[in-house]
Amino acid sequence: MKKKSVEKRRFFRTKRAMFTIILLATLVIIFFFVRYTTILNILKIIPFRYFQFVNLLSLLGLSIAIFGFYTLDKLFKINFKKRHYVFVIFMSLIALSLSFLYFNVPHFDKLQHFFFPMMAGSIAYHMISKLNLETKYKLLFTFTAVISIIAAFELIEYFLDYFFDLYLQGAYLGDPKFSDEFQILFSPIDDTMIDLLLGFLGSLTYVFSVYFLFKEK
Repeated sequence: MKKKSVEKRRFFRTKRAMFTIILLATLVIIFFFVRYTTILNILKIIPFRYFQFVNLLSLLGLSIAIFGFYTLDKLFKINFKKRHYVFVIFMSLIALSLSFLYFNVPHFDKLQHFFFPMMAGSIAYHMISKLNLETKYKLLFTFTAVISIIAAFELIEYFLDYFFDLYLQGAYLGDPKFSDEFQILFSPIDDTMIDLLLGFLGSLTYVFSVYFLFKEK
């Protein structure tokens, strides 16, 4: 009876925490919408129609990312830590709600391709650490899993560009979808290879950091 009471309290604490996270994420999106539709459009930094398009997709994508991660956690009883939810929300906000910066800040996405694999590595390692393996094999498995995810995203970008011409591959200043005035920073093939290299280095950084941390202990 006592065990059921503890589980019930834990369940309601989790629901309350998730509600708070979703509410904060929604408020952040509203903040970006109000701020950038007024300030950025006045400054002519981004076209209003582009911002409407981005915010519609970001709201949908952010909701799918959060609820998908939460569903995965509860369905398979993974018991992700709070930091993992913070990582998912942070990555979703940066990649979706601030996606217009891809075409306004040079190499904005390159920072993501280095740091996001570290966060993804933490999430993957949490799941893999439950396996009955030595730490070095768990880390090797984590590294392989993260690299596979990075490669899968690059493949998705390729096929989306091939069928819908979204300009996901390549690095540009100015958005080719909405303007003829843009500068090519990296060709699609160079951009893909650099993204994979940065993802490789980011994953390796996480793996070695955890390895030496455990080694110290």
